Amino acid sequence: MFNWLLSFIPWWVYALGVAILLAATIPIWMPIARGIWFILPGWARVALGGVALAFGTYFMGANKALRAERERQRQRDARALETRRKSDQDFDTATDAQKEKEREKWYRD
Repeated sequence: MFNWLLSFIPWWVYALGVAILLAATIPIWMPIARGIWFILPGWARVALGGVALAFGTYFMGANKALRAERERQRQRDARALETRRKSDQDFDTATDAQKEKEREKWYRD
């Protein structure tokens, strides 16, 4: 069941759910988070900022790669349709003798 949830629901739906949950519970966790943030030394704040930046960069790169892969897939699909169309056209214009000769290559009796 959880595999279905991870596979078929886009990542932004999860991000939106977390954002709504955080926004709804802000009076509970914000004083705690603010207290922890101000207790942390400066180097730890910078490290947390770096981790957040790394995650953001990773997700932006993954999104860019996903768009590029979808574009490549679209081009492959268009090329496959053109090849299919050409093959169908060649078959439609072929004579019966040519069709029989082609069939003999592929079928065994």
